[in-house]
Amino acid sequence: MYRAGDGCHREWLGKRSILEPFIKRMSFALNPLHLTLLYLEKQCFSNSRVIIANSMMVKSDIKKHYSIPDEKIKVIYNGVDLKRFSPPEKEQKKAEKNSLGIKEVKVILFAGSDFKRKGLGTLLRAAASLDMTDKKIIAAGKEHPHQYISLAKKLGIEDKVVFRGAERDMERLYRISDVFVLPTVYDPFSNATLEAMASGLPVVTTSSNGASELIENGVQGFVINDPLDADSFAGAVSKTLKQSDEMGRQARIKAEGFSIEKAVDEIIGVISELTNAV
Repeated sequence: MYRAGDGCHREWLGKRSILEPFIKRMSFALNPLHLTLLYLEKQCFSNSRVIIANSMMVKSDIKKHYSIPDEKIKVIYNGVDLKRFSPPEKEQKKAEKNSLGIKEVKVILFAGSDFKRKGLGTLLRAAASLDMTDKKIIAAGKEHPHQYISLAKKLGIEDKVVFRGAERDMERLYRISDVFVLPTVYDPFSNATLEAMASGLPVVTTSSNGASELIENGVQGFVINDPLDADSFAGAVSKTLKQSDEMGRQARIKAEGFSIEKAVDEIIGVISELTNAV
């Protein structure tokens, strides 16, 4: 059994090409690291009796690139700790915002360890076309944000963006926020998306995020097809903030169907089937 938790590397290289200059794209075909990873990926997919994909998107990518039979790939979505990540009371949310010195009415949250792949630039460009008077963006991630600080200044929104760096207490950031935005170019299944939903946050993300399969447009948030379409993200964020309470409630309801316990039970079930078949 092989769990494709990191998705399909061949698909990622294709998606990544929209972010890179021509010379960099050409190097993908010659880079020993990529060649090795693609070889190992093919061996894993071909030789495993069962492949567990964490989204239908990943299952589709594997079938497209490696011609693996449909019945060999089982989809088991990631799970979330529903006790650790839960919606805050209004007074708790207000108190925690005050403790962080955030006076704005609405908070837009972004979190990711790879700002370029996760789409922070798209979010900042989207924000530049919004009325940010009563809004604040919080960006969490261990990457040094100098490039994005410069972009925020260029866009005239530097005073509306807080770069948190590596965040140990993501629960608190979910509690003080009103929408989670992830314009990712490729994510097999963003755990942060499900954590945000469990915390009562609507989500605006892309169809290149496997977790977007849990989102119905206009119900738990919005799914944008083009990860570089800042205008579409701006419109979706604006609509979401106008009804963030109800969308957040619906997001929590959806997340309750994807507990970590359920995911573990489903994986154990697959292992049991394989064991009994021997």
